[in-house]
Amino acid sequence: MKVLALACALAVAPAFAADTLTFTTEESPPFNMTVSGKVSGVATEAVEEMAKRAGVTIKISMLPWERAYDMAQKEANTCVYSTTRTPPREALFKWVGPLVANKWVLYAKADAKPVAKIEDVKAAKIGGYRGDAIANFLKDGGYKVEETTNDAQNPEKLVAGRIDYWATSEAVGGTLVKEKKITGIKVILTFKEAQMYLACGKGVADATIKQLNDALSAMTKDGTLEKMTKKYL
Repeated sequence: MKVLALACALAVAPAFAADTLTFTTEESPPFNMTVSGKVSGVATEAVEEMAKRAGVTIKISMLPWERAYDMAQKEANTCVYSTTRTPPREALFKWVGPLVANKWVLYAKADAKPVAKIEDVKAAKIGGYRGDAIANFLKDGGYKVEETTNDAQNPEKLVAGRIDYWATSEAVGGTLVKEKKITGIKVILTFKEAQMYLACGKGVADATIKQLNDALSAMTKDGTLEKMTKKYL
């Protein structure tokens, strides 16, 4: 009987492990951020509640963006958030969402001249960060993007005149400017709105993706997702 019980336990163990997903993310407040040693933010709360409703066990790892993004493509049972869903990324992942809308804005110094459209700054030096969807979008469009390792470095670069503009998320930019007590810069243009998702590696089971999307749909219908969004944005 003991041998049979051990055999059963070993047979069940791999299936259980496969049900545990790793969610990677980056420091990008208010979407995902560390608060008092715990990963928090509107997108974090959304994926935690979604996983709970779907009956999916998760662990969250806070990492630099490029590593977090790379892990979701290469490591088993791994997903990354908050990930902008773009045509170049479409076939790389299985998608759960959208979690939250994200407006893309352009910051300039407070005395900068008005800008009517993003094309007006094509010859300027624009701050972004490596691997970010906004920076990739601009680079693909032929813009001059000077990239940092994370977005938090760009407000100071703009103030110091090392870049002409800073392209970022409205929510992230506003949070960073407030946290760092930056003055003398302002948003001069909103040039795009994108949707942010949980992007899962191709090896994650289709049934799990459906469970997570169904749970998120229920959260949207019962108002849970809207309450979470209003809490942070």
